[in-house]
Amino acid sequence: MALNTTQLERYYNAPIGQVYEAMKRCLQSDQSRFTLKNADDLSCSCTFSSGISLTTWGENLTASAVPSGDGTLVRLTVAGKIGSTAAGFQNSHSISLADEFFSGVSGVLSAGSAEPSQVTQEQPAPAADTLPQKPEETQTQEELTPEPAPDEEGITEAKAEADSRPFVAQEASKSKAEEVWNKYRLPVVIASFVVAAIILVTSIAAIVSHNVQVGERLEVVQKVSTACNRDGKIKVLSDGDYSEEPALQVVWSSIPDREILECIAANTGMSENTVDTIGYSSSSKENASILWTDWKAAWTIDDDTMYATVTVQYLGTGGGAFKIKSTLKDFVDKEEESSDTTEEESEPQPFTIGMNCYVTSGDGDLSAHTERIDGVTSQNFRDTVWKTGKSVSCNSEGEDSTATGEKSTTDYEALKTAYGDHADDTENGMGVLYSECASTSFIPLSLPTMGEGQAKELLGALVLCPDHPRAEEIRQKAGADTARLAEIQTKRQQGLIKDAGTYKVPDEMSTGTWKTMSDKVENCYWEMQDANGQTIDNNFVSAGIAQTITIPDGVAGFSSEGCGAWEKQ
Repeated sequence: MALNTTQLERYYNAPIGQVYEAMKRCLQSDQSRFTLKNADDLSCSCTFSSGISLTTWGENLTASAVPSGDGTLVRLTVAGKIGSTAAGFQNSHSISLADEFFSGVSGVLSAGSAEPSQVTQEQPAPAADTLPQKPEETQTQEELTPEPAPDEEGITEAKAEADSRPFVAQEASKSKAEEVWNKYRLPVVIASFVVAAIILVTSIAAIVSHNVQVGERLEVVQKVSTACNRDGKIKVLSDGDYSEEPALQVVWSSIPDREILECIAANTGMSENTVDTIGYSSSSKENASILWTDWKAAWTIDDDTMYATVTVQYLGTGGGAFKIKSTLKDFVDKEEESSDTTEEESEPQPFTIGMNCYVTSGDGDLSAHTERIDGVTSQNFRDTVWKTGKSVSCNSEGEDSTATGEKSTTDYEALKTAYGDHADDTENGMGVLYSECASTSFIPLSLPTMGEGQAKELLGALVLCPDHPRAEEIRQKAGADTARLAEIQTKRQQGLIKDAGTYKVPDEMSTGTWKTMSDKVENCYWEMQDANGQTIDNNFVSAGIAQTITIPDGVAGFSSEGCGAWEKQ
């Protein structure tokens, strides 16, 4: 038998149907302290309960009627609702309830002739074969002879005696219950207060713990908001549906808002893939949510603006242990660095070529170079060469002359100045021009008249380095020589300048005075012939100043070698 459970039985000398109906009527009576929960007509059983009293939390009762001989046996089980009630008092109270129930059933049956007899668990009900049996009818004269009818007074007394039996038993039960109550009253009251105190303290502790947990969750959400917020874009939700589990909410409406969401993701453990998924969503059909560890994210897309409203909710309990891993600044700096890197990568690098530079004795020095200046490039020659104050000649030949980068508009302008419409835009052409820029001594400046190509290259170089230390001198020399070259070109067309070779006089070369265009000559030979090819005059100059000759009339031919060009005077 379970703790605080009592089983009692009572026999009624009445048919089972009559007893079962009496049970239901008793329980359904307005005066009954019991509440009928269920009545099963098939098994003739009733389930009912008693209410809470000063000393108990109430009881659950089950009464079953079973045939027994010519009568009916009612079995009653009484179980206390809370097992912590003192066992002695509960049993006493259960017996009192049983007596009350049995008495109620007896009261309903009192109009009949059934004689109830109480049988407790300690005294089982008599077996069917031991119960009083109705004697078999025999056709005797004694039975057929009617007994004298009792007088009316005797009947009344017998009935009164039968009716008084249940109430006597009930009074005895009440007396016993009071005795038990007086014995266990103080422990029961103390136990009741202890139980109530435990329940109260437990409830308060649960409420406090819950409030602390909610507070810690809100603290976590506020930490993330503080670390990642910008211009109030993040809202903290802590009311209504979010009162228990607060959340962050941000509307992703522009490209910079991704930085905010990336910051939130770094602190909550949201994956980069989720951030990308939200960013690529473009309609409400792509609304979704995802759950991971202690967090949940949900996003909705506005079909008109395609803005994404992202809600990140904290479901965890470890508020005190939560640490911020990143702030918005980390992602802003990252974007700026990425942007700077992209700009650097996208911006073309300037054309750069290495050069070989040597110290010389001045313009026209063709001697072997002994002092080298290392590390000269087209981007640093001002510091590495010009600032030395020395005469330096540079070229862009050899392994050190590797070109990198892209040519600028200025570079192409310089090439066109130096080489015209057929500008040499290769590294070689740029190398020549930057070598002229880097140099501070020039062979062409030592010549009486520099060549046209040399002059144009020097002028093209000045497009790249207009601040060259000898820029003005170069411009004057190149300009004068260029003008002289133009004059020479014109005279050539007029036949007033003749290069080395053999000419017919006067058809190809006129008579008169001619002078070598070079101020100095070496290994210069010239001669004049008559019509028969005989030499009229000649001369050989191994080394000397400019030569001047006069071709008289009657000369049929003139030839020269090693003297350079001759100009008509």
